[in-house]
Amino acid sequence: MQLNQITQQRQLLYFSRDADAMAIYENQHYRWLAFNQVIQTLMLKRDAWRLTLPHQRYMMLPLLYFKPQTLLEFGLGGGSFQRFIHHLTPAINLCSVEYNDSVIQCFERFFWGNVETAGVLSADARQYLQHHSVKCFDWLIYDIYQQADDETNSFQTLLQDWTLLLTKSSANAWLTMNIPNATKPELQQLLVAFEQINQQKQLSYFYVPRYRNVIIHVHPPITERVKSYLPIYQQRRWQKLWQTRL
Repeated sequence: MQLNQITQQRQLLYFSRDADAMAIYENQHYRWLAFNQVIQTLMLKRDAWRLTLPHQRYMMLPLLYFKPQTLLEFGLGGGSFQRFIHHLTPAINLCSVEYNDSVIQCFERFFWGNVETAGVLSADARQYLQHHSVKCFDWLIYDIYQQADDETNSFQTLLQDWTLLLTKSSANAWLTMNIPNATKPELQQLLVAFEQINQQKQLSYFYVPRYRNVIIHVHPPITERVKSYLPIYQQRRWQKLWQTRL
């Protein structure tokens, strides 16, 4: 996918002069949200539920191997997973935690798509993890924008949140994390933290081709296939992606 090609002839719908320089654009086919000119959400207007960015499919791969009922997402962005999960099945109760009220307002105004009811909570991820139990959720997704101009502090924040997620999630829960621009030493730190906290879980991670995202899944041992929420054609495609895990 060539983002610079499909996001041409754009029209500015919204701009914020805060530290993240959040902007929303659209053209004939797409609407997208960007922080500091880095695209975070790309919505296909005619099928708003579709996953359009490659790393998002890697993040949804757990749907091949278990049927979650409760999902807690840290980082709302433009609500791509809200729209996808709502379209896929009403059986999953999804709540998104987002600290930036402007992001929540823009989701409701520009990216609601086909979501009839969206569970969105205005809160800081770490404060939420420190003061709430997350053991009632069987899938935790961490996909929070990291500022590129402060990479050291951003990674330390991510590492602290990673430790909290590993410590506070239940023994049977899946944990998914998107790490943009990860260096090999940073990835190694995350793996070491996992090994120190691991309670008989497994870890699988993926390098997204042509992108700088690393997607990590922490999960119980996969012993058998379950009937998936995903349609058969999608299962077959995504199984090939799962086979690229490291």
